[in-house]
Amino acid sequence: MSAEAVVTTEQFEYLKQENALLREQVEFLMRRLYGTKRESLTDGQVDLFDQTKTFVAPTVPEPEEQDDKPAKRKKQKGRKAAQLAPFPEVAVHHELTGAERQCPHCAAEMREIGATATSREPVRIPEHVEVHVHYQHAYECRQCSNQLDHSVIKKAIVPKPFIPNSFASPSILTQTMIEKYRKKVPAYRQIKDWGDLGLELTRQQITNWHIRACDYGLGNLYELMHQTLFKQTVVHADETSYRVLESEKVNTYFWVFASGRAEDEQIILYEHADSRATEVPKNFLNGYTHYLQTDGYQVYDKLDQVTRVACLSHIRRKFFEAMGKQGNTQSGAKKGVTYCDRMFKMERPWRLLTPDQRYQKRQSQLKSTMSDFFTWCESVHALPQSKFGRTIDYALSQREAMENVLLDGRLELSNNRVERAVKELVIGRKNWLFSTSFKGARSSGIILSVMRSAEANGLDCRKYLEYLFTELPNLSVPGDSKALQDYLPWSSQVRAICAR
Repeated sequence: MSAEAVVTTEQFEYLKQENALLREQVEFLMRRLYGTKRESLTDGQVDLFDQTKTFVAPTVPEPEEQDDKPAKRKKQKGRKAAQLAPFPEVAVHHELTGAERQCPHCAAEMREIGATATSREPVRIPEHVEVHVHYQHAYECRQCSNQLDHSVIKKAIVPKPFIPNSFASPSILTQTMIEKYRKKVPAYRQIKDWGDLGLELTRQQITNWHIRACDYGLGNLYELMHQTLFKQTVVHADETSYRVLESEKVNTYFWVFASGRAEDEQIILYEHADSRATEVPKNFLNGYTHYLQTDGYQVYDKLDQVTRVACLSHIRRKFFEAMGKQGNTQSGAKKGVTYCDRMFKMERPWRLLTPDQRYQKRQSQLKSTMSDFFTWCESVHALPQSKFGRTIDYALSQREAMENVLLDGRLELSNNRVERAVKELVIGRKNWLFSTSFKGARSSGIILSVMRSAEANGLDCRKYLEYLFTELPNLSVPGDSKALQDYLPWSSQVRAICAR
């Protein structure tokens, strides 16, 4: 045998490890392409990539002898009436007229003796456009006019429009925002619907309205919410990519910041920036010195002024992905998933407790389990370049930040609160794809911030936007920060008018 054909033990072990890593990567990519996107399989669902399991068709039991009377499902009374109760009722009368009211026996005209409601059905009234013509009435004092050499005239006050000389009435402007940022319908598709109603709008009109709405008032509310966020104890943060055609870079970024669950004033802010560097959150959170809960992105560790709290959901997700074949109980990563599930299960019944009570529970129960989890991570021996090995390294790198959740009962185990807010933007991005300019991207962030913060504070978003577009242009001092405090989504004045 030639010397070239000899493979040493070290080389064989190295090739074996490389082969295992390659197989692991292929399995992971196959699951990402064709596997379930959820982190757990539903009962009875079979994993297509787990070759250790075979599908067995469920057996149909033999029919048992049944009674002559079939079992009847108990009807829930009053459910339909309760669902229809909030809507106004319109009576629809079905009457007999003319010859139909003649008696079939003697042909005499029959008299009405009553009516019975036989059914109730909801009816959708298609939306339409009305033109409201504003007339300003003027009044003259005849007595003064006779005594003086000039007329004394007084005119009724006419509300100022939010965007002068445009079709952007409060209701029209609100609808364009609801369509784009809640229903995810981009402006170029909206114009078809507006055309069907007889109102010919252009994509540029709608886009310009949104930018001017931020310049004329929504931007000021955004800054006030930003200042209020600094005063809160817990803030969640995350970021996602975004395309801006004006930018020379392939991607810009939206940074999302959200209040903690225990805060009375719920705030969700979308800050657009040209980069994903440390300077963005550092400048945005300038002056903030409390808890910041994030994922493991290294930039957040460079914010020395905050106490960073990690996310257990991200740690669990990496262990789940490292399991390879879903449900593989032989995988070492399965134990990591089990530890994470145990901590989430412990936390679940504590959500309704006060922060102090939750803190005590965590100290007495969660602390030891979390310590056992990280001790187990330290004892694991895995290939450094394998998915399991990288997951262990990630979990240990997050240990200090994860254990910070034990410091305050207002903190949460996961960063899912802001993850859901990011998803709102991601879904929209899949529809309208990009913003043409930085100014357009900024306006999208401001509008989303106002709408999502309104919903988080229990407001009807449509009512709130229409209220803002009606009231803000008529303030005695436009843009006055003191006056605008009454228009923030948690103010008692706004809640009285715009509550959901």
